[in-house]
Amino acid sequence: MLWALDASAHDGTVGHHVSVEGVDVSGAPRDELAARVAGLANRFEATPVIITAGSHTYHSTEGDLGLSIDQARAVDEALAAHRGSLLTSFPRWFGSLIGTTTVRVAVTVDEGRLEAEVARLSSGPAGSALEPSLTLRDGQIVVRAGGPGSAVAPATVRPLLESRGFTLDPVAITVPEQVRAPATSTEQAQSAADAANALTGQSIDVSAGPATTTLTPAQLRRWVVADGQGPSFGFSLDPDLVVADLSLLLRAGTSGPVDASITLDPHGHPTITPSVDGAACCAPGAGDVLLAALHARPTGPVALAMRPVAPGLSTAAAQALGINEVVSSFTTHHPCCAPRVSNIHRAADLVRGVILRPGQSLSFNDFLGQRTADKGWVDAPSIIDGKLEDSIGGGISQFMTTMFNAAWFAGLDFDTYQSHSLYITRYPFGREATISWTAPDLKIRDSTPYGVMIWPTYTDTSITITLYSTRLLAKVEQGPQTATLSGKSCSSITTPRIRTYLDGTVKNDVFYARYQAKEGVLCNDPLPAGVSPVAVPGQPPPSVPPSATPPSTATSPSTTRPGTTPPPTTAPKK
Repeated sequence: MLWALDASAHDGTVGHHVSVEGVDVSGAPRDELAARVAGLANRFEATPVIITAGSHTYHSTEGDLGLSIDQARAVDEALAAHRGSLLTSFPRWFGSLIGTTTVRVAVTVDEGRLEAEVARLSSGPAGSALEPSLTLRDGQIVVRAGGPGSAVAPATVRPLLESRGFTLDPVAITVPEQVRAPATSTEQAQSAADAANALTGQSIDVSAGPATTTLTPAQLRRWVVADGQGPSFGFSLDPDLVVADLSLLLRAGTSGPVDASITLDPHGHPTITPSVDGAACCAPGAGDVLLAALHARPTGPVALAMRPVAPGLSTAAAQALGINEVVSSFTTHHPCCAPRVSNIHRAADLVRGVILRPGQSLSFNDFLGQRTADKGWVDAPSIIDGKLEDSIGGGISQFMTTMFNAAWFAGLDFDTYQSHSLYITRYPFGREATISWTAPDLKIRDSTPYGVMIWPTYTDTSITITLYSTRLLAKVEQGPQTATLSGKSCSSITTPRIRTYLDGTVKNDVFYARYQAKEGVLCNDPLPAGVSPVAVPGQPPPSVPPSATPPSTATSPSTTRPGTTPPPTTAPKK
């Protein structure tokens, strides 16, 4: 009666005190039972198996060797542990009152997986026979002897694994070793070595383009490698080594590629000069051509085909950049003939024609390098620590301010920029940039899908930078500027930019500048009597509290971006 009541209470679930190979499944419904059995199956299939054959050891797992447990059978047997006829189930039920009923699982073997895994193990370095090869020794091609390999037969593995049955402990078995002999005999290899020595015993002349050279037996034999196995064992010339060596021996025949270039025609329109492919020795297959020539022994040099060398910028790639029209142009003016003008012109000459590809950034410090006298830069006034002083390359910041504004109106982005610390009236208020070595820097980024070409021009009293690309913007506008106090005496200028695209999209960003109230008065210096902070034109200057505590203004000029706090003013500027 109690047995029947208990069986009825556990209808659809496992009875009490039931385990599957030690995993407690008591009271589990079918889906939970199936999940626990699946977990047990995964652990079983991951069990390591170590196979020893002679002096070789192979490592695998029960699962890789095709062993698994019959999960469906284990689930059915666990659910039926206390069910069935009174004669068969009552003894198991009664025993479960004082102990645990354990369901044993059946292990199955997938013959195909077993054979595939044993074949994989036997194909490794330990299993493969070492075939004879050819090598160069003392100027002659000689045979490097092979050796036997080791293999394992699936038929010897299966019964040993089946006899272990279910286990989660690592399994170690020992099986007979099957010895694999090399496919090529020593005699066959020696015959090939003799033929290779005979074929390469005389020099041969080769040419590639206008270059020629003589290949000596020593050079030819350096390229000989074994080819094939058994009766077909022979030799060939290593294709990669042949091309690598000949590219040096016949380098006089190389003609370098020429990149496509973009310049302006007499009407000021961008025009592309096509690229030219280069040529170098040698085209793939030179080894086969040379081997055939060694057999044929022609009277003249063996002509080897050249391989094309692609330019860094092809004509098609240049066309795809879309550098077709003016997208912005900006001009600043300066007095004639001062030393700083020489630096402005030098920067313009170096940058003219530079092309930014889509997504590419250009650091002007990286591009121009350190400004030194031996590179053609001259001494001119700079702003250093808030004061005007002469330094090599002074005045270059006029070029950078012009570049900044050309990029600004082209809608490009800025990775790094910094304003002058003193406002200079010939520059747009709050919308300018300076550089010095090694910081601050001006770094612009082409965030468009087209290339951008930089084209500076100048007169004795002005510098103009024009950018060429494909127009995406309908207009770029400056929003209302604001000025706030920075430190005790500096003004932080905020300048919004509104970019309106041809498709109607509008994007806004913000730029910053910071100006000292006067030369030599740093941001945390008190304002001199009668001096006010710099103000936005047409607006009153920022108000100065009677006893203001200077706010923190620390920032890194190398990471200043639109939308961040203003850059510092104490770094050297030009």
